[in-house]
Amino acid sequence: MMFPIDISQQQYILLGAALLATLMAMLVVLVRVRRIRRCASSQCDDAAINASIVVYSNDEWNSLEVLLPQLLAQQTLADFEVIVVNEGESAQVQEIVSRLRLNHPNIYLTYTPDGARNLSRKKLAITLGVKAARYDVVVLTSALARIESDQWLQRIVNHFADPQIEVVLGAAVAKADDDQLLGARVRAFDHLDEQTAWLSAAIGGNPWRGTEHNLAYRRELFFRNKGFSRHLNLRYGDDDIFVSEIANSDNTAVELSPEGMVPVHGLCAPHYSGENWRLRRFTRRFIPHRPWVMSALARWCYGLAPWLIIASVLLNLESRHCMIAAAVALLLWWAASLVWLPAVKVLHGRKLMLSLALIMVVRPWRLLLRNITALFHRAKRYTWE
Repeated sequence: MMFPIDISQQQYILLGAALLATLMAMLVVLVRVRRIRRCASSQCDDAAINASIVVYSNDEWNSLEVLLPQLLAQQTLADFEVIVVNEGESAQVQEIVSRLRLNHPNIYLTYTPDGARNLSRKKLAITLGVKAARYDVVVLTSALARIESDQWLQRIVNHFADPQIEVVLGAAVAKADDDQLLGARVRAFDHLDEQTAWLSAAIGGNPWRGTEHNLAYRRELFFRNKGFSRHLNLRYGDDDIFVSEIANSDNTAVELSPEGMVPVHGLCAPHYSGENWRLRRFTRRFIPHRPWVMSALARWCYGLAPWLIIASVLLNLESRHCMIAAAVALLLWWAASLVWLPAVKVLHGRKLMLSLALIMVVRPWRLLLRNITALFHRAKRYTWE
């Protein structure tokens, strides 16, 4: 015999489903954030490790004028060198490096040939920098980075005191006041969520990505993997496909101390443009899918919760039921803000407490729309010209 379910019961079932979906989403986020907090509070003893800093530049001479003195001012227990690899010849970049070299003989300049075609010029530049490096530990960053602490390099190389460690992943910080364009808060959360996903995966023993602005590995490991040879024709992949090839649970460390953070000028706005999204989506097919599945599950659980609450209200518009639904919605907003707050602090993210819940609700639908749009706008260039 079937027992009918009245409207009131249906409403509470929907509210319960909303709470369950939120709980599942928050559990995934909570595990990730807890890993990041623990990692940020741990610190290795200082070690005397020689290192080569490779700086990639696409003729960004004005940014290099700020960055290079910061790199040369690093306080370390051992020797280090700075190798600037520029896209093509540049009189401005050459002048900056030559001027700094008068007082700092440990800075060098090389460049990619202007005639290089049908390759990822960025990967070619990094390969030239790694080949030019004199030391076993290679630390990568870009001209857009800002090294605010003179202990940054020391924090990175400390991990290589353990002979088993071959890869160190650092974080890139997007400054809140650096992006004032429309959609800045949405891009800030995209960046926060993305970094939380791959950093926590690496801490948990499943590294699959790094950031070009704050990444280090052993020079010997680069050549043992034959560099970027497996995906040299792809425009991207130097900090995700390559890391997924060389990093594993035994040889990878994560550096999240405040001194080890790298602020990046203008990180979010261009990084999350439509064209960039389509190209990164194409690159994503070459890396493990499990992290993306978990992220998508968490996003959709939270994204569907408000619609379940709205459906429960539409079933019964009595004030008592509406008040219960409003209380549940307030609880979901509070839970999201509370869980994400530590990640915002550790990764120096933008404060989004009032808008965070709305951004999280809209995000899965927004990404779904972007993915559908990408299917009808196939990227014409997956390689550098």
